[in-house]
Amino acid sequence: MKIKRTISILLAVCILLLAAVAQTTEKPAADEVFRPQSPEKKDPASLGGSIVLSGPQRPAALNSTFLYPVRVNINGYNVADFQFDVLYDPAIINPTALNSGCSNSGTLSGNAGITLSCFVNPAGRLNIVGFSSGSTVTGMGTLLNIEFLVTNTAVTGNFSDINFEDVFFFQLTGQVPSGDVTTIPGRITIGGTTAADTTIAGKVISASGRTVSKARVSLLDGQGNIRYATSNVFGYYRFHDVPIGETYVLNVVSKQHTFSSRIVNVGDELLSLDLVADP
Repeated sequence: MKIKRTISILLAVCILLLAAVAQTTEKPAADEVFRPQSPEKKDPASLGGSIVLSGPQRPAALNSTFLYPVRVNINGYNVADFQFDVLYDPAIINPTALNSGCSNSGTLSGNAGITLSCFVNPAGRLNIVGFSSGSTVTGMGTLLNIEFLVTNTAVTGNFSDINFEDVFFFQLTGQVPSGDVTTIPGRITIGGTTAADTTIAGKVISASGRTVSKARVSLLDGQGNIRYATSNVFGYYRFHDVPIGETYVLNVVSKQHTFSSRIVNVGDELLSLDLVADP
């Protein structure tokens, strides 16, 4: 009897153990089957791109006409079109010349083939539109220039703040999210001396003497700030609004040629600073 009872107990224990194992290995219901999740798709706007639109603070002489650079730092985007308004004090300065003072020769937008359309409406608000036929712009530098005329009623010490409103940038695939665009206002202060800025320009030339197009020229100042220009089909490059009295390093990057760094001390306009490739 004792042997039979022991066997019965052992069989009962085995049955309980098998039931427990079966419960732990039981397949989940159809709606509970584990499926690996696909990687989360992120909006391109969340990938760290940014655009900073800014105006510098600079002086302007009494009764003068001067170029004011609108600068940009485009990181992680390729901009094809843009539009924004520049606000200024019409009692102090006003846009002048063709296209309501707007030009982009030698700038990031000009080198990218972007066309500008500008008009004043109303006084104190300059509407700027830039559009391309498929080319894009990226990087840091001057986006465009505005030619201003100091009014004859302005006196030394007057100033006009430069602000940006209704700012939109577009890639070929759509609008850059507004949260990725930042503006930094500038200021123009009227003084008795000419603004200490000049122009550096010239041609990019191969060792054999031919002009080099689509070369990327960089201008590095003593504070580590870098600006870029791209040589056009005739090899010309240009940097506007370069502060006088500083030393700069120019470098050229080209697919077909190599260039040595060029160090220049800027004391006046340098309109024929040709950059020649290494032999």
